[in-house]
Amino acid sequence: MSVATGRRARLGIGRIAGGASALVLFAWLFAPNLRGWLDSSAVAVPDREVAAWVHAAASVPFTEAMRWVGILQGTAGMLAMTAVAAALLWRAGQRRAVPVLLLCVPGGMLLNVAVKHAVQRPRPDWGYALQMPASFSFPSGHVAGATLFYGVAVVWLWPRLRTGWARGALSIAAVSMVLLVALSRIVLGVHYASDCVGAVVEGLLWLAICAPWAHAAGAAAVARRDTP
Repeated sequence: MSVATGRRARLGIGRIAGGASALVLFAWLFAPNLRGWLDSSAVAVPDREVAAWVHAAASVPFTEAMRWVGILQGTAGMLAMTAVAAALLWRAGQRRAVPVLLLCVPGGMLLNVAVKHAVQRPRPDWGYALQMPASFSFPSGHVAGATLFYGVAVVWLWPRLRTGWARGALSIAAVSMVLLVALSRIVLGVHYASDCVGAVVEGLLWLAICAPWAHAAGAAAVARRDTP
C-alpha cells in the first residue's frame, strides 16, 4: 500500500468514525424531543391507522410469510448474508471491498442499537405480535439492516453495471426488499410505521457516510477488471 493510499484510508476511517459519533451524539441530545414528536398525534395517529389497515388486510398465510421474512432478514440472517457476501468477495479477489462491507452493514447495525438506546421508544401496545421483542422500537433494526445491506449492494454494483435498465432493475430490487422488510414489521405488530421510516433515514445517513469508500472500492474493482 502506497503512502497516499494509506493516508486516504486513514482519512476515510476517520470520517466514518466521526460520522458515527455525530449521529449517536445527535440521537442522545435530541432524544427527548424526538420521543415527544413520536408520541404526538401527528405521528401516533397515522401509525395506528397504518397498522389497523395492514392488519385488516393481512391474511393468515400472508402473516406467516411475513414472519419468515422477519426471520430471514433479521439480525442473524443479515449477518449471515453479509458473511457470505464477504467470503464471495474475498474469494473473487475483491478484498478491498470486505472491510467496506463489514463497516457499512454490521457497523451500521451497531449504530442502530446505540440510537435505539438513546431514544428508548416502547414497542407498539396493540399486541398483534406472537412474541414482542424486548428491545426498544425506534428505529427498526430489521429495516435498518435491510437498508444498509441492499444499499451498499447498490453502491458497490452501480459502477459495474453499464446500462440504464440494469441499474434501474438493481435500484428497484433494493427498494422492494427494504419495503418488504418494513411491511413485515408492521404486519407482525412489532414496529410502528414511523420506526420503519426512521430506520430508512438512519440507514441512508450511514450509507452517505460510507458510500464514498464503498463506491471507490467498486470503481477500483471495475478498473482492475477492464485493465488489459
